[in-house]
Amino acid sequence: MTNESKKYLVLDGGFATELERLSNQSLKTDLWSAQLLHSDPKSIAKLHQIYYEAGADIATTCSYQASIEGFKKAGIDNPAELIQLSVELARGRIVAGSIGSFGALLADGSEYTGNFGVGLQELVQSHSERVETLLSGKYKPDLILFETIPSLLEIKAVIQVAKTISIPVWLSMQCKENTIASGESIEECVALLNESNIECIGVNCVNPLIVAPVLQRIRSLTSKRIMCYPNGGGEWDAMNKVWIGNEDFEEFKDLVRQWAASGATVIGGCCHTGPKHIQIIKKVLDELNK
Repeated sequence: MTNESKKYLVLDGGFATELERLSNQSLKTDLWSAQLLHSDPKSIAKLHQIYYEAGADIATTCSYQASIEGFKKAGIDNPAELIQLSVELARGRIVAGSIGSFGALLADGSEYTGNFGVGLQELVQSHSERVETLLSGKYKPDLILFETIPSLLEIKAVIQVAKTISIPVWLSMQCKENTIASGESIEECVALLNESNIECIGVNCVNPLIVAPVLQRIRSLTSKRIMCYPNGGGEWDAMNKVWIGNEDFEEFKDLVRQWAASGATVIGGCCHTGPKHIQIIKKVLDELNK
């Protein structure tokens, strides 16, 4: 891992919108962007390079919605190799092995509610299998990043799995203004995470306008490293599966400063963010790293 001496680190940005543009393929499938590990890995490698050139210190692997079962269901017969390929394609700086919420595998939006219909052990088994696959390839990630975690139950599952992982583990929650996505308290979640070996915690895939106060609450509850990578501007049209609305980059720059002031030392972008957002984050954080 490189860049460990820097206080502030830049995480990369969103993948789906940019990959659709680069690959000229629709990603409206249950595998989402992970389908390109099979059909167009060159576009994934190209996007990683674009984000590195924009200033990202950390690349997240294109495995957020990837699983052995998901690839097999899509008729793809070498799923483990494809999941491991996601690590190789991201090589360059710090590589975060992406493990999306169990809800992402269901592809039903439940990563925004936590209503999975399964118990703790099913979650532990699912996450354990995905981590094992990601760590079994020729190239290893520098850390494991559990993303868009919406419920206390799934946090408990990740904490169990994290005990078995020998590299750093980070966890990012999906939240509302005053609670995590499931409606459970941020305080209870952070209290559990404080007792775990998870090194960095934060929020992702959230409205950028609510991030600063959420980070301030987390900061008051923990001494762990804090991250955030919210969505960009505009709103998600769930019916048509597209983003609508315009982007205000000047406002985004001000928000990045607020997030850093609120305790985040790892900052990136999630849905509907791209290289321009990462360039802005890089510029703001470079000033703070001086």
